[in-house]
Amino acid sequence: MHHLDYAGVRFASGAWRAFERHDDLVPLHPYCHDLLHSLIDRDRVLAYHRARRVASVIALERLRIKLHSQEAVS
Repeated sequence: MHHLDYAGVRFASGAWRAFERHDDLVPLHPYCHDLLHSLIDRDRVLAYHRARRVASVIALERLRIKLHSQEAVS
């Protein structure tokens, strides 16, 4: 699961817990989740100049486009 932001994540009872709404989570295959974080981390605008939620939404759309274009080639 990818958290669009970490507003619902907090340290409670000695562990990190997620209390966010379901619409704050995006189910992803582990490989796609890694790709998403790579997109965010290597793009300076996404990583440093956008709110986490906005960066995630932009990166998710880029990932969808990339994966669909690869499917079309295969």
